[in-house]
Amino acid sequence: MKSTLVRLTACLSSILYFAGCSSQEASSVTCKEGDPGCATSAGGNGTGGSTQGTTSGGASSGGAPAGGGGSAVGGVHSTGGSTANSATSATGGAPFATGGTTAGTGTGGLPGTTGGSTSATGGSTTMSSTGGSTGATGGTTAKSSTSATGGASSAVGGKTSTGGTPATGGAPATGGAPATGGSAGCAAVDQGNKAVAKRGDRTSVTNDYLNLCDMRLLNNNWGSVAIQKSGKSCTAPESVQVNSDGSLGWTFSRGNCADDGSHPDYPELEYGVGPFGSASSLLTSPAYSSTTLLPIQVKNIQTAIATIDTFAVNLTGGSNFNLNIEFWLSRNNPLTNTDGGVYAEFMGVWGWDPASTWWNCTPALNQSVTSSGKTYNLCHQSDTWGTTWRFFQFEATGGAQRSFTGSVDIKAFLDWFFGSSYVSGATKDLWLTRIELGTEIGDSTSGTCTIKNVTYNINGTSQSPVLAQ
Repeated sequence: MKSTLVRLTACLSSILYFAGCSSQEASSVTCKEGDPGCATSAGGNGTGGSTQGTTSGGASSGGAPAGGGGSAVGGVHSTGGSTANSATSATGGAPFATGGTTAGTGTGGLPGTTGGSTSATGGSTTMSSTGGSTGATGGTTAKSSTSATGGASSAVGGKTSTGGTPATGGAPATGGAPATGGSAGCAAVDQGNKAVAKRGDRTSVTNDYLNLCDMRLLNNNWGSVAIQKSGKSCTAPESVQVNSDGSLGWTFSRGNCADDGSHPDYPELEYGVGPFGSASSLLTSPAYSSTTLLPIQVKNIQTAIATIDTFAVNLTGGSNFNLNIEFWLSRNNPLTNTDGGVYAEFMGVWGWDPASTWWNCTPALNQSVTSSGKTYNLCHQSDTWGTTWRFFQFEATGGAQRSFTGSVDIKAFLDWFFGSSYVSGATKDLWLTRIELGTEIGDSTSGTCTIKNVTYNINGTSQSPVLAQ
C-alpha cells in the first residue's frame, strides 16, 4: 500500500491516536483446477479471528505541535511532496498507520523527522513510517512531534481530524514501494494468526503465503503438486518474498515435468478470497478474505480498478509463461457458503511467449473490451472450463510484454460481459470474490517476477500492500 501521510494541525499538546492497519487458477489452455484428472492441493484454513487491541492511555508527554498543514480529507495517494516519518510516541496507542490517503494542499510546515522510535513503556510498539505514498502537491510535510495518549482521534484515510482545518486536493499516483508501519483496519495478525510480513520475509512452502494486510502473496504451485500426485516426476522449487527494497515477488525454477500445458504453477498476489467455498478441495489459499471489500455483488460495484506499478518478469531459462490479471465471479458468497458455486474466470494477459503453443492466444472471437484506455481482445472462451465454470481469456493489444504498468478497469470487463451475448441469463447478483496478479509457469522455465506496487480501488476505497517494520 502506498503509505499515507496524514497532516494534523493542533495547538500546543496535540494528542493523536493512530489506528493500526488492521487458488484455484487454472491454465489458460486445457485444464483448470478441478478438471477431471487435475488433482489439486487444498489450502489450509486459518482459525480464529483477527483482533485489534487497544492500550490504556497515559499522561500526555511533551512535544511541540506540528506546524502547518490541515488534516487531510481529499485525494488518495497524492503525488509529490515529501514522505512523513514518525516521531516518538507516548504510552498506549495502536500501531502507527501509514496507509490511507494523503494530505492535500497545506500551508507551512517543515519535513518530518526521519525514522521513529519505539513507544514508551506501557503501550503498544509503534511502527514508524518508512515509505509508501508521497506527500500532497502544493504543500510541505508537517513536522511531527511527540504524540501523547488520550485526546481526539486522528484522521485516517482522508477523514478530517479534530482541531484542524480540512485540506483538499491530491490525486492518485503510482510508484513507490508498499507502505510500512500499518494501515487503517489492518490487524497485527490475520485470521490464520499470521503476522504482517516485513522486508526480507520469504516462504517456499506449498500454498503458504505472506500476509500483506489486505492482500496475500501466495506460493501457489498447484500444477506441479498435481503432477507429483499423479506419480510423475516434477521438480519445481518456488518461493514468494518481500524484497529488501519493499517490492514483492517470486522465484521459480520448474523442470521438465512432461506436462501438456494443463498444469501450470501460479505464484500470485491475491486480493480477496477464492470463489470455490470453504469446503472445496480446490482452495489453495485461506477460506477467509484478505480484505473486507471483497466479496461484493456485481450490482453493488460502482468502481473496481487495479493500478499497477511495474509488474515484471525476468526469465533466466525457458519461456513457458504468461503475465496476467485475473478475477472471479461466484454464484454464492464463498464466505457464507461451503460451496461458492464458482461461475466464471476472467483473465487479461499482457505477456507470453509468442512462439509457445502453451500461452499464445490468437484473437478470433471479434469481441473486445476497452479498459483504462487499453484494448483487450477476447481470444478464448469456454462454458465448461474446470469442472463447471466459464472461462474468458483476453489478450492485450500491443504484443507480448515482459512487464506492465498502468490501470485495469475491472468494472469495464463486467459491463462488457453483462451487455454481451455470453451472459446466458446470469444476473448481477453474482459475487466478485477476488482479483489476482500472477504468472503461469510451465515446464523448463525459471526466473523471477517483481511487483513494485499495486492499489485496488473498490467503490472509492483504496488498498495497497502493507509491510511491518
